[in-house]
Amino acid sequence: MINKQRKFPGDRWPEAERVILKEVDSRSFCMYARDFIKGRWPEAEKALLEKANPRSLSRYAIYKGGRWPEAESILLEKEDPKALYEYARDVFEDRWPEAEPIILKKADPEILYEYASGIIRDRWPEAEPILLRGSDPLYLTWYASEVIKGRWPEAEPIFLEKEDPEALYWYAYIVLGKRWPEAEKIILEKADPKTLYDYASEVIKGRWPEAEPILFKKANPQILDWYTRDIIEGSRGH
Repeated sequence: MINKQRKFPGDRWPEAERVILKEVDSRSFCMYARDFIKGRWPEAEKALLEKANPRSLSRYAIYKGGRWPEAESILLEKEDPKALYEYARDVFEDRWPEAEPIILKKADPEILYEYASGIIRDRWPEAEPILLRGSDPLYLTWYASEVIKGRWPEAEPIFLEKEDPEALYWYAYIVLGKRWPEAEKIILEKADPKTLYDYASEVIKGRWPEAEPILFKKANPQILDWYTRDIIEGSRGH
């Protein structure tokens, strides 16, 4: 039965805690720990350490604030790259050298990029060969833009090989800041009308004669209106 004697919504609720402690892997548990415990919760820590779910251990440490040494060895043993990354980001707020070999071995490109851009805040040489081997080209773009802050010559052949028109557009736009002649043939052949419009508008900053037959044939009325108003008529105004 619910205790109707609770005085304030912010009070701890002992009757509920017995239930919550059985669900230490749930998001509700972590939210209760964060919002009502206001510090360490020994009973919960015992249950968490026994279950040894790395995501739950990391979330609890983040919500309570501060390192949790007893959990760190388990996190390293379980080798969950997302949990390790989140613990480094939100608890250490810095690099976690012991975790980096595991992150390099097991993380997906998104986590490698996020660790480099948000934690190292610089190039991560050990991660770059992994990113170059298996990444979605868009992650190569973000890495070049946000980490290298300029061209990434080693990645450019991969962009051209993958033939992803959206990634080629973004790399030209936010990294090169100019036309990319080698990519334009691929963009013309494979891009949708919106990407063709974006390339003309943001990269060429003017009419793109080679793209116009495709736009006039395939673009919807809104994109045609943008191209006509912003690019064709805009060009005439200069």
